Amino acid sequence: MVNDRVLGLQFHFEVKEENVNMMLTSGSDELIEDAWVQSADTITAGAKNIRHSNELMFLLLDYLAAVS
Repeated sequence: MVNDRVLGLQFHFEVKEENVNMMLTSGSDELIEDAWVQSADTITAGAKNIRHSNELMFLLLDYLAAVS
């Protein structure tokens, strides 16, 4: 909580490239066809964004630390 506000994130902002395959392998039973569940192929294709997502995560955390 920061200044009486709550921030909720619903994705893995913290994931590293080496974790994607482990997540897909160990959680393969959760990758069911559904409008809200990404396929393994979609997740793998999105791995190219991981470095940028990690940078954004640290910017957000630095900001939250500064304002708290």
